Amino acid sequence: MIRIIGGKHRSRMIQTPSSEIVLPTKNMVREALFSILGRSVVNAAVLDLFAGSGALGLEALSRGASKAFFCDSHPEPIRILTDNIKTLKEEGRAEVHHCDYNEMINYLENNEILVDITFVDPPYESGYYDAVIERMLASKAFKSGGKIIIESRHEIANYILKNHESRQYRYGQTHLLIVTK
Repeated sequence: MIRIIGGKHRSRMIQTPSSEIVLPTKNMVREALFSILGRSVVNAAVLDLFAGSGALGLEALSRGASKAFFCDSHPEPIRILTDNIKTLKEEGRAEVHHCDYNEMINYLENNEILVDITFVDPPYESGYYDAVIERMLASKAFKSGGKIIIESRHEIANYILKNHESRQYRYGQTHLLIVTK
């Protein structure tokens, strides 16, 4: 279990899937990330791709995001995430999708949903990073000026981001790349 760090659900515990499936973002990294994002989370529509426990999207809801879309392709995280949303009584502001990232982006585009902040935390060794970033930067579902936050074990090559503002942060062995679309 991990805890929500700030906002109205501060100190509430949420379940996490087994460590073989999901490695949740550490408290220190979440705290630093939300400090960087600051008030931009308030009233934002957020997307938590590769959601796992949903810690990032739930943290955003706790800090005032208006809506959170969660996406994961594995059934155990979907079950646990759904339970976490019910525990926090956030069913009205959360939408859970059991699908892969491409299907989720298609859903957003087809329903003309615009996202302000996106959290991307695929399995570290998945090799999804470049494909996900390119797909998101090309999509109309992500607002111009919106933030895309990518968590990884290694620094992400900046060649994909040549036309976008980006900043890299490192917390222990965790790298955060924040891209402004």
